[in-house]
Amino acid sequence: GNSFIHKKVKIFKNYINNDPATILFSKKIIYIGNSIDYFSYEIIVSQILHFKLFRFKQDLNLFLNFSNDFNDNFEEMHTINLYCLLNIANMQISTVNLGLLKGIFSLLLLSASQRKRFGCYNSQIILHPYGKTIGMNQNSNELEKIWKYRSFSNNYLFLQYFMKTKLNIIQTYNLTDRNIFLNSKDSLNFGIIDKIII
Repeated sequence: GNSFIHKKVKIFKNYINNDPATILFSKKIIYIGNSIDYFSYEIIVSQILHFKLFRFKQDLNLFLNFSNDFNDNFEEMHTINLYCLLNIANMQISTVNLGLLKGIFSLLLLSASQRKRFGCYNSQIILHPYGKTIGMNQNSNELEKIWKYRSFSNNYLFLQYFMKTKLNIIQTYNLTDRNIFLNSKDSLNFGIIDKIII
């Protein structure tokens, strides 16, 4: 009985030690890419709180790459929650855009203070929300809830980019309202990132 339990614990420890997220976190890196479902959201929150609890002297590095569309409103909610947590945690954070950031996901890039936001040379940002088309078979109450939530997330994105970058009101509105891709040089000029790397 005990040998079976010990064997299972050993297998579990080996799995944890070889898990890519665990290996990256040991280097003070959290990789957030493609989607934030409930499971990944809980893991990321626990990593942030762990980092906060032990007060590591090094920066916590967020490596970001959201090339997919979000699947549902919960992903937007998880993203906003993570952004708020990172802002109130009072930690030293660096963020890096590895590839493409779309819509509300790009908000996480701004969770770092100025001079600590980076983008790879070929990285891009598009602020326009890339939600899936709402089906007409949904009832009016569901459509109203979705519309209100997306209006909130879009306005929140607009406000954060206006406050934390060099974008003026018209520029921010155009970027959040249209399908405009910003390359790394544009992102640098608009104050979204502070330095181009790699």
